[in-house]
Amino acid sequence: MNKFNELMLYLGISTEPFLHLIPGAAVILSALFTHIVLKQIILKVIQKVVLTGGLDWAKPIISRRILNHFLFIIPALVLYAYSQHFGTLAPLVSKIAAIYIIVSLLKGITEILDWLVDHFQSKHEFKHIPIKGYVQVATIIFYLVSLILIVSTITSTNPKGLLTGLGALSAVLLLIFKDSILGFIASIQISSNDLCRRGDWIEFPRYGSDGEVLEVSLYTVKVRNWDKTISNIPTIAFVTDSFKNWRGMEESGGRRIKRSIFIDIGTIKFCDDTLIKKFMGSSIIADYMKSKLEEINNTRPNGTEESIPLRELTNVGTFRAYIEYYLRRHPKIHQSMTLLVRQQAATERGLPIEIYVFCNDTDWKNYEGIQADIFDHIFAVTKEFELSIFQSPSNQDIKGLSSREI
Repeated sequence: MNKFNELMLYLGISTEPFLHLIPGAAVILSALFTHIVLKQIILKVIQKVVLTGGLDWAKPIISRRILNHFLFIIPALVLYAYSQHFGTLAPLVSKIAAIYIIVSLLKGITEILDWLVDHFQSKHEFKHIPIKGYVQVATIIFYLVSLILIVSTITSTNPKGLLTGLGALSAVLLLIFKDSILGFIASIQISSNDLCRRGDWIEFPRYGSDGEVLEVSLYTVKVRNWDKTISNIPTIAFVTDSFKNWRGMEESGGRRIKRSIFIDIGTIKFCDDTLIKKFMGSSIIADYMKSKLEEINNTRPNGTEESIPLRELTNVGTFRAYIEYYLRRHPKIHQSMTLLVRQQAATERGLPIEIYVFCNDTDWKNYEGIQADIFDHIFAVTKEFELSIFQSPSNQDIKGLSSREI
């Protein structure tokens, strides 16, 4: 070594930079050796144990490389602990190692938070809680803490001093993180008031959205519309604006059918004997007809006949009764919910008869099929009551009129 020093002095080269070459190289080799052992031996052994040992709960730790981030901190800790062996480069090496440790910890923690989001969102009992929004807030906090620690490491200052400086910039920070703060508050309100959950069917006219909620995050609520497009609605909008949530309908087990048919007023008349005989032969309204006829006969003056009866059965009134009894027997109508067949005010389109009932199958496809079957029957049976459904004249009607005139 003395010969080496004499040679370097003879050549006019300072030997000081080389004094820490061997110790520094030894530290680097130790760190590399530790990294190789962790990656090639320990990590593979852990992976094998988890995958073959039936430890399902630990599989996300492997698949998300969470363990990698934490294990690979150890080589950096070796460099940081023995950074004094690098001589004048010691501060630089220690700072690089410290920054690497902070970043690795941050990556590991964020991966754990992402795993928690997926885990809790898959559980039905946590469906109503906007887990992702809370996790995003926690992620922002961890990023801010990491940034402060990195800056304090680079500048060799106390983190408390940086926090004091940030306090003076609170107004600027509030402006920068305004959306995050509003989104966080909105997420809490959505959760506490149970306004919206993953899987809910919502309608939000302002944003042209109508579909299923996929995700409730800090900034936006992601909705997959029924036309397979995706809408991203600001989280705060669910607190400040009006929207419709169909969850109540799905949980009640009944979906409303509210539709009117328009009767041509010119076809409304009193029931003659032929119609009464026909209606008496119907199993649906036979009992209704008997009770009605007895009630009417009891109110008539004995031995008197009137040219215009004060009280008599009409075909439209019997038609309403038929629809109601038909719906009460229908297996797909929710009998414990509102069942109403009502006559509304006449319009230029005729006399509206509104059917207001609830289907006991809330599935969209089944609901539409049941509703169509009910109205198919109502339209077809109208002729049996010698009634006509009103509709605007078509091309064929006009052509038929013109041909008759000719």
